[in-house]
Amino acid sequence: MSTTERKLFSYDLEEDADIHKFLNQLPKRQQSKYIRMALRLLKEKFDQGDIAQSRAISPDTTRHITNEEATVSSEDNDDFEDMSDDMLNLGK
Repeated sequence: MSTTERKLFSYDLEEDADIHKFLNQLPKRQQSKYIRMALRLLKEKFDQGDIAQSRAISPDTTRHITNEEATVSSEDNDDFEDMSDDMLNLGK
C-alpha cells in the first residue's frame, strides 16, 4: 500500500505568473519535491511566529486575506473539478 498522498492545487496564470514560470523551469519529476520544500519553509515561519496562522497571505505582503475570504468551496468556483480519484487511478 502506497503512503503517497496526492493534492490537486490551482493558480491563476496571470496573477501567479511567477509561480507558473518557476514550476515550468523545474524538472517535471521534481516539482512536487520543491512544492514540499516551500511548504516546509512556510510551516517553519508559522511555527516561529513570523506569520500569523489565522490569515492567508497574498502575494502583496502589505495585504492580508482572512480565512473566510481565502476559503473557496466547489460550489463557489465554477472552474473547480475534483479529479483526485481519477488521478489516483490513472495507472490502473
